[in-house]
Amino acid sequence: MMTHNVIRTQPINNLVFVLAIAFALLVCASGVEGATTWHVDDDFADYPDANFTDVQDAVDASRLGDTISVYPGTYHEIDLTIEPDRKVIISEGAILRTKDVSLQESANLTLMGILIAYRTNLEKGAKINICPGGQIMLRAEKFLVVDEARTDNDTYSLNERVEITCVVLDDDGRKVLADVTAEIEKPDGLNETISLSETQVDNYKGNFTNTSLAGTYKVAIRAEKEGYINHTVWLRFKVKPVPVLLVHGYYSNHEMWVDMKAFLKNNGYEDEDIFTIDLAPGPAPANGDIRVYAKRLSQEIDYIRADHDGEYEIDKVDLVTHSMGGLVSRWYTTHGYHNNVRRLIMIGTPNHGSELLCGPHAIFLFPILGTAGRQMTPHSPFLNTLNYGAWWKLWGNDKINQNIQHEVIAGTDDWGFTTWIFLWDDNDGVVRVESARLDGETLQTVPYDHLKECHENEVFEKVLAILRGGSGLGQHAQQTPPAAPLVPPQEAPAVFGTINSGEEKSHKIPITSTSEVRFVLAWQEQEGDLNLTLTTPSGRQINSSFAANETNTTYYSDEDLTIEGYEIKNPEQGIWSLNVTAVNISGEENYTIMTFLNTNTTLSLSLQKYQYYPNEPVNITTNLSYGCEAITNAFVTTNMKRPDDTIETIIIYDDGLHNDNKSNDGIYANTYTNTSLWGTYDITVTASGIFNEEQFERVVFTTIWVEQYPDLTLNASDISFSSETPTVGENITINATIHNIGEANATNASILFYDGNPADGTTIGEDVVNVSVNATANASVSWVAKAGVHEICALISPYNKFLEENYTNNRANKTIEVNIRGDLNGDGILTAADAVIVLQLAASGGWDADADVSGDGRVTSLDALMILQAAVGKIGL
Repeated sequence: MMTHNVIRTQPINNLVFVLAIAFALLVCASGVEGATTWHVDDDFADYPDANFTDVQDAVDASRLGDTISVYPGTYHEIDLTIEPDRKVIISEGAILRTKDVSLQESANLTLMGILIAYRTNLEKGAKINICPGGQIMLRAEKFLVVDEARTDNDTYSLNERVEITCVVLDDDGRKVLADVTAEIEKPDGLNETISLSETQVDNYKGNFTNTSLAGTYKVAIRAEKEGYINHTVWLRFKVKPVPVLLVHGYYSNHEMWVDMKAFLKNNGYEDEDIFTIDLAPGPAPANGDIRVYAKRLSQEIDYIRADHDGEYEIDKVDLVTHSMGGLVSRWYTTHGYHNNVRRLIMIGTPNHGSELLCGPHAIFLFPILGTAGRQMTPHSPFLNTLNYGAWWKLWGNDKINQNIQHEVIAGTDDWGFTTWIFLWDDNDGVVRVESARLDGETLQTVPYDHLKECHENEVFEKVLAILRGGSGLGQHAQQTPPAAPLVPPQEAPAVFGTINSGEEKSHKIPITSTSEVRFVLAWQEQEGDLNLTLTTPSGRQINSSFAANETNTTYYSDEDLTIEGYEIKNPEQGIWSLNVTAVNISGEENYTIMTFLNTNTTLSLSLQKYQYYPNEPVNITTNLSYGCEAITNAFVTTNMKRPDDTIETIIIYDDGLHNDNKSNDGIYANTYTNTSLWGTYDITVTASGIFNEEQFERVVFTTIWVEQYPDLTLNASDISFSSETPTVGENITINATIHNIGEANATNASILFYDGNPADGTTIGEDVVNVSVNATANASVSWVAKAGVHEICALISPYNKFLEENYTNNRANKTIEVNIRGDLNGDGILTAADAVIVLQLAASGGWDADADVSGDGRVTSLDALMILQAAVGKIGL
């Protein structure tokens, strides 16, 4: 291994080593006005204001009256000439190795217990006159010299062991036994001391293991021995943190991490330790397939590990993610993991989806949701596969990679008016805390919204603590079970309308048995403006000015979201009018009015599952009640919006004949059967009627998926080679038979081939195949055979653009041995011993195909000669 950080004293024979008395202070400076202090540091490493590495250079550059301050270090083979009215202060810890010393009249040399080795003809006890009335005594006392002090490297990874070694010499340059210690100052300013033990008479070695902090460590190696002057030398080494890759979220890019990067750089990280990624490089927004982004993440991690300066080994990286970036990282670490991630920190990640991405209120988002938006919808096949291991599984313990430390940070500062409606319990404005939570993993909350979570010091400090090993390192903390989720607010039927410039439209909404109501108006045109006012059942007008002076009424608007509305406590019971005015729009504008209620009159929807096969019936069950009392004789319908955007309506019954248990119990049910199309079905259930002589309307919404998926698989017997006994350099074909035992065809399935484990092996190539249901397809690549035993791996890519029913059967391995032509004794190399065996075969008339390296069908001395030539590299076989 390359060695670094060496301080070496060359043996000096027939020279007088002298120690200048530490208190010899000669004050002869002239005090010239405008004097400058020149700083000298042997490598500029510790002292940023140093501007020289050589003492004599500083002296030469100085002016009359200047001071030269020499910092600790080793200064080799200099001719030190100190001129009149120059002052040189040599600090403790400096070693000057001089060929000659000349101190002219009025020069001033201040020494602080420093070893100076003079190549002069001065006798022991001689004096050097340096100015009138001043002198410095050269003494011949015994002293120690710490020599060849080093660490076994300049740079280390976190928690890597540091080996510190040195030798100790006496004043005559002879190796000597002494008590040797190393005091290490860590980046946090705290010191630790270790002993260096003798490994030979003159060699000392010690190991320092507490390298858990990133930064520069300063080492003071001190040798002590009774009867000798002690000596100390200084070293330094650097501990690099595990590289951090910052992964952005939905509709974002790498620029969101500016504040996080600045914080990390102020806390031990350097530019070369911090990486960012653009999941969707170029003009495209980051709303594409999360699985595709996971493949890009895998490639970026491989790049980080490969593209560094090589001073230390990068084994793993830490991932700090926001929002969708956490799902991207989880897909990679669950399905494509190459054993190269240490910690995964997720900030505001919708591990179980975001309700903002579904429901009638998301109608204006549908055109821009992209694949990622649909994947982050609660209960989506993507999330179910990620969390529970299969697209059709709805519940269970969250599945995570147990070899990685997972940490979740969730925000609790929602955006008030809108997010209470759509998310209803603790959330950051986009993601509920309970959606971010992972079973059995550490969760911390912060009082910030989704946009501020990655820009606040409190979050930075939590992230840094985790990166440094805090919060559940090495274990998966058992969490207190979360409280029962709050009941979401009830909805009245949404109103969908269009309006032109200058128009006003009004809509009627019955409000009964309600303690609080929120009316929300949303529209699409970013540049336009709509206005919402209310008329109570008694005829009172409510607008934003009224709300400003009414304690029970709150007006809310957000021009960025093109949304406004009112929150009203203890509203009048009866029919309300909701009035929409086109204030400033360029043309026809689409709008939606949503009404959310805190009420005892509730409608809830229950499904057996959220994933169905084509043509599988869907049992729809609802519960309509007032508190604990069933509401009967209501009119309940279900609108099914199919994947082709057509809408079918069925009636839901409480008659005991439609899978609703018994009649008149408030349980309304029916079965929908027209699920022939693949895709998403939006279900809207509306209940209306009269209860306690009050009219009511309630609505609930959910989404189901009707799909089937392939299940690709292979095993070792499905891998074959065009030659089972190839020789070195032979081009062979590797084949893999891929089976589809699932329910759907697999199109453009990527099959990857590796020489060795995918995590650390060599990529051989890729083939793309189509595999029909209950059929097979052959994937193949070419490979130039290399000597040795090889474990060939075939892997069905986890980044294919289709989900599979099972991801645990996507990999197989098979061993192949590649022989070296002419290696008759099987030791893996060509030597003279192989040539001898060939000669013996030739003499006896024997035959061995491996011995016939000439290919002439015979074993002769020519084959032996060719093997000898190949053994010394003259030819190739």
